[in-house]
Order: sequence, then structure tokens, then C-alpha cells
Amino acid sequence: VKVTPTHLIDAYETLNSGGSNNQGTSSDETGTSVEKIDLIALGNPHLSVSELRRLTELVKQDERKKHGDVRVMAALSRHVHSQGKKLGYIKSLEDFGITFVNDTCWCMMIDQPIIPASAEAKIMTNSGKYAHYGAGLTNRSLRFASLVECIDVSKNGTRLLNRNENDSCLPSWLRKFNVRTFVSAVKKLK
Repeated sequence: VKVTPTHLIDAYETLNSGGSNNQGTSSDETGTSVEKIDLIALGNPHLSVSELRRLTELVKQDERKKHGDVRVMAALSRHVHSQGKKLGYIKSLEDFGITFVNDTCWCMMIDQPIIPASAEAKIMTNSGKYAHYGAGLTNRSLRFASLVECIDVSKNGTRLLNRNENDSCLPSWLRKFNVRTFVSAVKKLK
């Protein structure tokens, strides 16, 4: 199977657009487009101890606190929760404002109070699985992002939208390859 840059872009855009709606999109004080995110959903499949460690590093990397309008919830097993508690990760993450749900999958949490009540709510996840299934299960818009971006958005309350004809809101790992320009140039050569 040959995977091309175009395949990667198409897959990302599919995962990032579940139940797309433009409600909650606005501009910040610099005129940059931003999108309000209501819930950050982590742990699908369940978080591991190493992911708890990485989450702890991310929430402590600067002085910013969790934004009051964004809920952050993470699913993990009881065993990992217990290990994370012994290592001090759970306390640090709960102090930041992350709520943990043990021994269930995001695909089973499809209603309130877990899922935001508003039909216009946007859920961000770092899980390709949940980005794929979540929109259909919850009737909410899903956004697909890295763990780093999820925590950054949890602190800002909004997601920066870098929309232009060249990047279409692509994550940095896809933008840095300048894939669309490359694909366009190859097509012109044919």
C-alpha cells in the first residue's frame, strides 16, 4: 500500500471535521480566527502511565491555568489511575482541572453530563478513534489535535485556526512538509 501526502491530508481533514459547524468561530484581538472548544476528551483508548506523565509535564510547562470554559476529561483504567496516583500525576492533573473517568470508553459516554448539552458544542480529542466515531455518537463536532494542542487549547479556551489556501488548518507536522504545494507542483508537471 502506498500512502501519499494527499492521503495523510485527506485522513486528517476527515478526522478533524466530524459534524463540522462554524458556530463558535470568531477572531481574537489580532484578527486571527479562533474556534471555541467546549470539551477536551483524552484517553481513547485509555491513557497509559507514560501519557499521564506527559500530560503532567504539559500542564506544568508554563504558569497558565485551565480556562474556565473548557472541560478536560480523560478515560483510564483503575490500574493506571492507581499507579498515576502513587506517582503524583493524578493529583497534579486534578489540580489543573482534569476529571478522570475509570474503566469505560469515550464511545460509551454519549450523553450529558459528560457530553456538553449544546448541539453546537465542539469536542477536541487526540484520539483518531474518537475523532472518527465521536461525531456520530454524540451529534457534536469533533476536532482532532495533538496532545500538546489539546492542553494548549485547554489553557486558552480557543483553538487557533490557520486557515488559508495552503494549509487548510493543517497541524504543523503536515504543514511543515508544504504538502499541498508539492502535490500541486507534481500535478502541473504531468
